[in-house]
Amino acid sequence: IRQITSGKVRDGAASWSFDGKKVYFARASNVEVLNNNELHTGAPNIWEMEMELESRKMRQLTTSEDYANFHPRPSPDGRKIAFISLRNPMPQIYIMNSDGTGEQPLIEDVMFGNWSPYGTRFAFLRGQPGDIFIANTDGKDIKQITKTGRVVSEPSWSSDAKRIVYTEINPETGSEILPSSPIAHEHEHDVPIEDVWITEIDGEKPPIRLTNGGDSNSLPYWTK
Repeated sequence: IRQITSGKVRDGAASWSFDGKKVYFARASNVEVLNNNELHTGAPNIWEMEMELESRKMRQLTTSEDYANFHPRPSPDGRKIAFISLRNPMPQIYIMNSDGTGEQPLIEDVMFGNWSPYGTRFAFLRGQPGDIFIANTDGKDIKQITKTGRVVSEPSWSSDAKRIVYTEINPETGSEILPSSPIAHEHEHDVPIEDVWITEIDGEKPPIRLTNGGDSNSLPYWTK
């Protein structure tokens, strides 16, 4: 394990470029901490780091001071970067050129998103928890993939772009039990358990649960 960023900043939501030469991440500057409590943080913005260079050259791609830009995801060809922006009341996926120019809104009311391996479609989460949808990379032809309202993770594509793996809240852990239910008091302090699921995007077969062992499993990703 190697630490690659430091300073009075908060870095997160990192993603590799498809060629493995760069890392994109969100950085909040001017972080002030007292007794392990974060007191003040500037709006996070998108940064790029070149991993092949010994100096780890970094470049800031978005420059907002008033709203957050985070969760960068580069396209397979490296020409575009999708990210979440909070410049409007509802979270939106924006797309920009790899040099930070040409920001354009893509899809409204989303939490997380990811390019398909061929760069022709985009999978995203609407709601938290919510459901997975896919769209063309122009934001059109939106199709709902899951229909449970319990998905909580970023969707991850298989290498052939035919399946998506994701995390879903297990309803048996109390997260969806109504307060009026006669068993609600039994689940008052339960922590929701998350399971890993896989589904085919054509919808011909029902989703398959991959984990159900009583422990929480989250943030699944396909290997290349």
